[in-house]
Amino acid sequence: MPPGAGGCFDGEFKVPEKPYAVADVRFANGADNNFVGALLEQLEFEKFYGYAGWNTSANTLGSLLAAVKVRYTAVKYNEDAFKRLQIIRFLDDWAYQANVREKIDKICAINDLMRPYEEKISQIFKYNISPGYKYPWNRKFEIEICI
Repeated sequence: MPPGAGGCFDGEFKVPEKPYAVADVRFANGADNNFVGALLEQLEFEKFYGYAGWNTSANTLGSLLAAVKVRYTAVKYNEDAFKRLQIIRFLDDWAYQANVREKIDKICAINDLMRPYEEKISQIFKYNISPGYKYPWNRKFEIEICI
């Protein structure tokens, strides 16, 4: 896990036998680093139907359920699009909100701070990413991730 990681989760994560999705609602505004670390160590993409850890439990559940529904019911499932969606969720909810945002005082270039997280996610998803970051509302609370 990248530097500065921590969280409250101190249990064991076991990959379910059936398809699963994860709503990370322990904290508002970002992931539980310990939990995400355990999840990413065991992620089985074939059974993984989504992750979200937004600023509210309603946003988390709403976006997660939409992703799960698409993955589960899609007639023409697009694995590339699904991976990009999940990469964005992990980079936003885990990397930025739970880690990088607390290290910056104001809007700034965050590429160097995000790089360790990008590398980890790229390796796990076996996806070559080179994201761009924008602040759509001119505040550090939210970023837009372009993949």
